Amino acid sequence: MMNLNMTMQNNRAYLGADGLKNYLKPKADEYIPLVELPSELNPFLESHDIHISAKLMNTLPLGNVKSLPAYYLLNSVDAISKNVVESSSGNTVFSMGLFAKSLGIKSVKAVKSNTVTRGKLQLLRLAGIDVLLVDGPICPDAHDPNSSISIARRLGNESGNCNPGQYDNFANPQAHRDVTGPQIFDQLGENLGMFVAGLGTTGTLVGTAGYLKEVLPELRVGGVVRVPNNQVPGVRTSNHLREIDFNWKDILTEDLVAIDEVDAYKSSLDMIRQGLLVGPSSGFAYAGACTMIENIINSGNGDMLRGKHVVFVCPDSCFPYVEEYFEILGESSFPEIDNQSSGPIPGFEGNNYNNKPARIDDISPEELYEDIKKTNPKFKIIDVREPREFVDHHIKGSKQVSYYNIEDWVTQLKDTELTDSYVFVCSRTGRSLRAASIAKKLGIENVFVLAGGTAAWSAKGFDRVLPNSCLPNNKPIL
Repeated sequence: MMNLNMTMQNNRAYLGADGLKNYLKPKADEYIPLVELPSELNPFLESHDIHISAKLMNTLPLGNVKSLPAYYLLNSVDAISKNVVESSSGNTVFSMGLFAKSLGIKSVKAVKSNTVTRGKLQLLRLAGIDVLLVDGPICPDAHDPNSSISIARRLGNESGNCNPGQYDNFANPQAHRDVTGPQIFDQLGENLGMFVAGLGTTGTLVGTAGYLKEVLPELRVGGVVRVPNNQVPGVRTSNHLREIDFNWKDILTEDLVAIDEVDAYKSSLDMIRQGLLVGPSSGFAYAGACTMIENIINSGNGDMLRGKHVVFVCPDSCFPYVEEYFEILGESSFPEIDNQSSGPIPGFEGNNYNNKPARIDDISPEELYEDIKKTNPKFKIIDVREPREFVDHHIKGSKQVSYYNIEDWVTQLKDTELTDSYVFVCSRTGRSLRAASIAKKLGIENVFVLAGGTAAWSAKGFDRVLPNSCLPNNKPIL
């Protein structure tokens, strides 16, 4: 007869007095899903036999990657019967709050920047976490005495309190060294070619890649950073990484790739619509991985990833950020609501839903390639990536225009130029969609985006203008 006081981990039944505690506790031998993306999400699969796989950390019991280090961090300090104080942008302290009761912790307080979104605040309150809002950026400086990190440290030193300190406590990367790294190696072995993660505290990259490089010395490792003045949860700009104490630089083999909020949310949306319910930081890592693969191919080194898997981390789900998807991507990215009722659309009363941007059509890499070969091409190509990305590689005949200066660019066009046809290009399609929407709103009628962006273009092997130091390995435009 079955002993119901035992925890039945072999069939994922967590029973008995410690059932909930055992369910929440991270377990290296309980595998977090690793899912290969289909060709619809991987422009390099058919052309270069490069596989892209997502490590779905959003499937952990608490729904986020930070729950692993949160558990380790709490166990690294004497937190029992104490008040935990932690500086966190969201998921770390959220996880600490939900672990609290099972670990005998008295209370959890989040010290956060006042730039946090309402959704994140409400999520913390839902979990019963006290919130202290302070002035400062969403990514605090650990060395600034007035930052949320320093404030949490000072509060943690008070009697009855403790501060686990995710920014300099090596329990953070150790969690991934114990769990995430070994799991990925067990799941792929020598078929793993590159590991990519978004960089915030850098704990995921330092712990996971630190382990993986020991067992796979030739492994390529890439880090993704946020473009300045863009809101992507949990990740930092390259400048803000200077404030992190973990030794992340020595682990990287690739140059840092910067991704903006539009590409992060759009890439996440692409995965959501294929059935992966992942959030913007997942789209961020995915877009970064695709950009790195594209860069490796353009440098003539694509064969080193042939037949290999590029793994990126999906930190959490899309559900805490639903409003942000609509704010950042705009209504043109979503199906229209056919309101045949007698009342207003629920939740849209008094807003400008009916004034949403017009939908933007896309054109395939093949269609644009054929057009460029003509004596008088129909399309003018506007590349809205960062200048350094444009210099690294771009489509022949394209013009680089800063995404942030689209309005100025349109106002400088002659009246006759407003009737021309323009194709907007970015690394994938997120940023180009927004740029095209702005241009159309300002009077350019014929606007399109390149489907899949430069990643899809490069995957087809079509013409790219490369630096002189790179040998071209692509189809010439005749």
